[in-house]
Amino acid sequence: MFFKHYFNYLSPALLTIGLGFIVLIPIRAYYLDPIDLGIYSFVMGISLSMSALSSLGSNIVMSSHYLKLDNIERGRMLVSLLLFDMLIGLIIISTIIIIVNIFYSEMQEFISNDFYYLLVMALIGSFLAIPWNTVSYFMILKKDSKQHAIIETVAFIIGAVVSTITLYLGYKVWALFYGLIFASIGRGTLCLFYIKLNGQLGNIKYWFWQSSILGAPAIPSNMIYGVKPLIEKLIINYSFGLSILGLYSHSQTYRDIMFQFYKSFSKSVTHDLLLFCKTGKLEEDLKLVYKRAIAVISFLGIACFALSEDIITYITFGKFTESAKFVPAWYLVVLFSFWGLPYVQLLSYLKQSWHINISIIYSTIFGLVLAFILSLYIGIWGPLIGIISINLFIVLMNRRKAIKMGFVSPFEREILSVITCYVILLFSTDFLDKFQQYIISLGAIIILCAKYNIYRSLKKMKKTISL
Repeated sequence: MFFKHYFNYLSPALLTIGLGFIVLIPIRAYYLDPIDLGIYSFVMGISLSMSALSSLGSNIVMSSHYLKLDNIERGRMLVSLLLFDMLIGLIIISTIIIIVNIFYSEMQEFISNDFYYLLVMALIGSFLAIPWNTVSYFMILKKDSKQHAIIETVAFIIGAVVSTITLYLGYKVWALFYGLIFASIGRGTLCLFYIKLNGQLGNIKYWFWQSSILGAPAIPSNMIYGVKPLIEKLIINYSFGLSILGLYSHSQTYRDIMFQFYKSFSKSVTHDLLLFCKTGKLEEDLKLVYKRAIAVISFLGIACFALSEDIITYITFGKFTESAKFVPAWYLVVLFSFWGLPYVQLLSYLKQSWHINISIIYSTIFGLVLAFILSLYIGIWGPLIGIISINLFIVLMNRRKAIKMGFVSPFEREILSVITCYVILLFSTDFLDKFQQYIISLGAIIILCAKYNIYRSLKKMKKTISL
């Protein structure tokens, strides 16, 4: 069952990766320049910073209550949390648009008309995405992996088609925002059909209160973590300009693509990790699937280390080759997320929302200060190291809290060995030429195949999926 759910969650990611590498990235690289992606990244940084405030811990509420409720009350929880998140989102985003309109005349010397309208479009797209943020986690807990995959796939196709057509028609950076809005509309429409089948009206006051209690600690962390992308982009734009920001943001595209594998995995095991946190009993299937997932991310890490520059140069016609040097380092974010997953699930189940949010606040502030200081001394690598350090320190703080509560991840030794080997590979790039890197990567693949018996594992996965 693990592999079936994982395949369902992974299928939209595979579509994203396939179409992304074969179609979308080359098309966008052909029609857009680094400065266009810099503008898009900057506007989205502002938009995501604002929309992040609309989430008041719905995931924590669902994690701590879902296993204790019957289906009717789960439906009431879903509808109530969705209404609450939409209300908060509407208030925040409307307030931002009103403030921008009030001070627009004073800001005209700093921002263009295009920038203003792009920002409004991004805020609308972010608001329309709020239902999916709530419904998606409910579907993960309910193990509705097929429906989840259908919604993600349909939304991705709508966004890709709209942005591609509008790029062809000459809309440049506007095309990306048209794709964002239409994808959010498609995703939101499908969410309404899902809610009609699985939601229930009732007990709204109780769930509003629960979201306020458990979500209140999330307000400061959402503010800090929400403005992180904006501050990151402000540092880069101020220090290096929009063109460098475009290259940097382009490298994050590949990070987000690689992160899809982690997201698919975490969705497939969230329910079972919560059961593990509740009972303390580790199922053999969960243990097996975690080890196989570590093997897969090890292969991806080797491919990222050895081939990222060649692939990016080819699919972007050489326009974004400079961004390739950042991609292997971004893969550490994926590895740290695998490491921290059991700890954050435990703390969510035990209603330790205050600690989770404190770890986000402290780590984000430290990482952003580090990013700014390092940008003065080591250039564009400074923001990258600062952002990666945020993910590392969040994991370390959650791990420390979980260990104090008597919990140690049963998968820690495996993932730490992978992280250690990958860091050694990263540092070796200064001493090895391209051919030597290929040889080391080939040797690492052979070792992995021997350790995990990959061929046999893939046969088992194929057999499970076909059942």
